[in-house]
Amino acid sequence: MSGGDLPWALVFAGGAGIGLVVEVLGIQILPFAVGLYLPIHLSTPIMVGGIIRGILDNKKKMKRSLNKN
Repeated sequence: MSGGDLPWALVFAGGAGIGLVVEVLGIQILPFAVGLYLPIHLSTPIMVGGIIRGILDNKKKMKRSLNKN
């Protein structure tokens, strides 16, 4: 292959396959797209920040439920 001769049928089939799997599994598209686009050294801090926020949100929710009782 030289100068842009791609097997376009395979490119489109792969894109359709990935899209189908993402839709069937119910994966949110924005984090998935960012994960595909950004290199790992940039997407890792985003993932770690999301995990920390999830933990803190759960703790906050637990505190609120304990204060109501």
